[in-house]
Amino acid sequence: MYNTDDLAQIESAILKLQSGERVVSVAYGDHAVKYAEVDLQELISLRNKIRAELKTTSNSSKRRIVFATQKGVSK
Repeated sequence: MYNTDDLAQIESAILKLQSGERVVSVAYGDHAVKYAEVDLQELISLRNKIRAELKTTSNSSKRRIVFATQKGVSK
């Protein structure tokens, strides 16, 4: 189950990927480390999935309470 922090992290990753801030590989001397590449469409799909999940869990936990009252004498 996802939470709002997960959604914020995904949105941050999308912004970083679009602006070119994400680093895919790091090289130091003759040693290089390559991280998994992420596709923008995969991130957007995951973001939409998290949003939908958060929306359904927030809607199902709400309760509606209705009070009905009458004043005076009814004819």
